[in-house]
Amino acid sequence: MRLRAHLFAVAAGAALFGLAACDGQDAVAPQAAPAPSASVAAGPAPKTGTSPIVSTAGNGGSARTAGTSGCPVSATTLQRAAHLSDGWRIKASSIRCAKGWATAEPLAPTAAQQGDGVILFKYTAATHTWKKKAEGSSLDCAALGVPAGATATLGACAHSAPSDDGCPVSATTLQRAAHLSDGWRIKASSIRCAKGWATAEPLAPTAAQQGDGVILFKYTAATHTWKKKAEGSSIDCATYGLCSHQD
Repeated sequence: MRLRAHLFAVAAGAALFGLAACDGQDAVAPQAAPAPSASVAAGPAPKTGTSPIVSTAGNGGSARTAGTSGCPVSATTLQRAAHLSDGWRIKASSIRCAKGWATAEPLAPTAAQQGDGVILFKYTAATHTWKKKAEGSSLDCAALGVPAGATATLGACAHSAPSDDGCPVSATTLQRAAHLSDGWRIKASSIRCAKGWATAEPLAPTAAQQGDGVILFKYTAATHTWKKKAEGSSIDCATYGLCSHQD
């Protein structure tokens, strides 16, 4: 069963955002917020050569035309720019692109090699090219020059301080709140956070144990703490007061 990622509105404040696995509501426009963990480089060792790659926009190699920011950008384009080792590839559905920056998850040839990091790319409009800038599960986006307006779209940015609603939140913080069994951990690049709520995917120790669900967390501002509220591949958001309306 595939993970169903539905978008919903927060009832109190009517702020719109996307948290994975919520069921039973009309879709609205998402605002995905990053929530990084302690820096852990994940993914393949790059091949030699760092020449930038001309963008062929559109996830999965479609023929859509990229704008001046280079977005959208295809997995094929980013794969060439990443200079991945043999057997590695860019996961098309993971690509996020905004204001001339993009992130994407590298997929390993085997489950044993798979990490939870992303690759960060920058677009140069003058030459219509993309170039790899960094890789890891927690990137200092400010130091790398990523504009503040793009960090809400890109994953794994670590420089933002938490706001009054607890966002962004790190994988380390959510891992403590989740009380995961030994060997399990939170996938940093999967975290979505907005208005005091967050979702994240738990990563199993082995591929055989891996499911398709997410964990739902709630933030308490008075105590500055996160708490696990639910877990599954389809969570009824109405139960937690997250839907502005439902059937």
